[in-house]
Amino acid sequence: MLRNPQLFPNRGRLGLVAGTRELVAVWPYLIVYETDMNADLVRILRIWHGARDCGDGLP
Repeated sequence: MLRNPQLFPNRGRLGLVAGTRELVAVWPYLIVYETDMNADLVRILRIWHGARDCGDGLP
């Protein structure tokens, strides 16, 4: 479970798209997010099921 992501904004691995990070919070779901340290913000961009193909390279 992803609780209070502001505490550890860089917890996830580097994402496939520049400037993003990826975190498996509850398997098989992958949370794709970006951080804005200036605004003290974590923005969730997408929640992706691990069985889905991201063929275009964009999670």
